[in-house]
Amino acid sequence: MTKHKLKSLALGVAAAALMHASDAAAACSSLINVAVSPSIANTASNVVAAFYNYYPSASYCVGLVVYADANIASDIVSGGSTGPYDLFLSDSAVYPYDLAFFYSSLVSGQPFPFATDTLDLYSSANTPVNISGGLPTTGIQPFKYPDPSTLDPWGLAAIQVLYSKWPYIQALENGIGTTDPNTVAVYADVEFSGVAYGFTAKSQVCNNYGGGQVYEVGSYHYEYEFGRDYFTPIEWFGVAIARGQTAAQETELTDFINFLTGVGTTAGTAALQQTCLQIPPQP
Repeated sequence: MTKHKLKSLALGVAAAALMHASDAAAACSSLINVAVSPSIANTASNVVAAFYNYYPSASYCVGLVVYADANIASDIVSGGSTGPYDLFLSDSAVYPYDLAFFYSSLVSGQPFPFATDTLDLYSSANTPVNISGGLPTTGIQPFKYPDPSTLDPWGLAAIQVLYSKWPYIQALENGIGTTDPNTVAVYADVEFSGVAYGFTAKSQVCNNYGGGQVYEVGSYHYEYEFGRDYFTPIEWFGVAIARGQTAAQETELTDFINFLTGVGTTAGTAALQQTCLQIPPQP
């Protein structure tokens, strides 16, 4: 894995109409805007590129917007039936279900799962520490984990791991373990700011091309197991937004969701698996 995984796109608010690579000047037959959590940005770019390759002659365009979940939800609610987004892809079920329950007129259909991620402990090749056996119980160095108070799914998983053993609890009480706002920020601190290691998303640090999982050469990682080490699933959810789409936009949105969830083709799920995600069964 190379350091290009951390894109400026994932660090703040970004919006771009991602055009067909084969013809960037092609007119859009329709445009849908997809809002995604920062932790999903890199994977979403893979999916959009694969979507264009799968529909080379459709002249589909996708505006990809990276924003914090709370801000995306606020935009949807304040925008009402003319809001800015056609689809919301989140790194948890919280906001999609909140919208579906409290603002049902603003969503189309029910939230749906489309990927499952994993909690990894990661140490960069820049300042490598051998944590291939997991967080050490002695000589723990300062480390980072996502803030669980924001309901970050990796933060919730990490705090379950940390409260499982007394040395980890003591490390938290002594301020050795501190929080970052999200998993992307943890990855940035470990990769670029000299933090010894941190709890982050497997999808941030792992690539999978041709069936083999690859991490940055010289780095170390330890993968925690759902159901053994932590019990809050790290499952990504999407929800379609009802905002008076045109017939062409409805068609593109349906095609995109089907592509994402593996209906009719595995090209979309293969794009998800490029960042080492697992694909949940669809209802």
